[in-house]
Formats: sequence, C-alpha cells, structure tokens
Amino acid sequence: MSPESHDENIRRAYGRCFSNEMLEKDITDFLGMGGKVRLFFMVGLPMQTAASVRRTLEYCERLFDRFSNYPSHFDITLAPLAPFVDPGAPAFEFPEAYRYRIFSRTLADHREAMRQLHWKDVLGYETEAMEKAEIADISTEAAERLCHLRRGFGCLKPKDAAYYLRELEKNRPL
Repeated sequence: MSPESHDENIRRAYGRCFSNEMLEKDITDFLGMGGKVRLFFMVGLPMQTAASVRRTLEYCERLFDRFSNYPSHFDITLAPLAPFVDPGAPAFEFPEAYRYRIFSRTLADHREAMRQLHWKDVLGYETEAMEKAEIADISTEAAERLCHLRRGFGCLKPKDAAYYLRELEKNRPL
C-alpha cells in the first residue's frame, strides 16, 4: 500500500483520499486474513517539510508498535520520490499546480542528471516546501532512522541493517 505520507492533508493533495483510521483498519483486516503488508511512504511530496517527514517516522514507529505481533507480515519503506517526476504525469505537465519545480524536462536533461556523482544532484525536481538538498538530507536521516526501527521490529537482520547503514553513510549528502 502507498499512503505516501502520514499527514492526511499531504496525502489528499497527492490524490490519496483516505484517513489514517481507514488505513489502519485495512492493515488490521488484511493481516487478520493472513496477508502481508508493506507500506510505502515518500519524501519529496508537495507541502511536505522535513518536520513532516520526521512526523511520518513517528507514525511508522507507532504502526510498528501496533502491529508488533506480525513481524514477518508487516514492513514499511520510506524513500524519496523517484529521482524524477514521471514525464507525462500531471505533476510533470502542470508542476505549479502540484507545487513542484521540475529541472529535468527533456531526455537530455534526464541523461545529464543521471551522470551526476551524487544522488542528490540526480534529483530532477524540488517542491515549494523543500529544495533538492533538503530532500536529500531528510531522506538520508529518515532512511537511517527507519533502518533502526525495522531492525528493532525484526524486519531486518542485524547484519543487513549494519550493511545498509554503512551504505547510507557512504552516500550521505555532502
């Protein structure tokens, strides 16, 4: 499931019109039927700030606590929106309406961005609320914190978490 954000207003602006209460009921029902649930939260959404991403992490922690009886059936991912807003998507075609600034518009722009040494320089967008560097910084902070949460919950083996944290450190924005 892709709720995008814990913040229902941000989620609604992104086209996801359901409450956290509805989300949690669906998770409960699905897990109760023996299903597996992986939630995908995003960084780099319209109206989202670094503080909002941190609140999403707090929400993730509450969800891990709530669904602690399902460590092999419940997991969460939080990551930056793909490095580019999809060409042809409404947010790409009408970025102002979606509160984006698009830097990679042409195939040549995308190719040049992909040649950059650091992933923060690959980002082909920023939002009115966060510039590219802030998206990169909070994404790294969030990935690190979520890694610890997932390890504590049992979604990641300690050796896998250690490897992931080393990789994050190597790729930390400058």
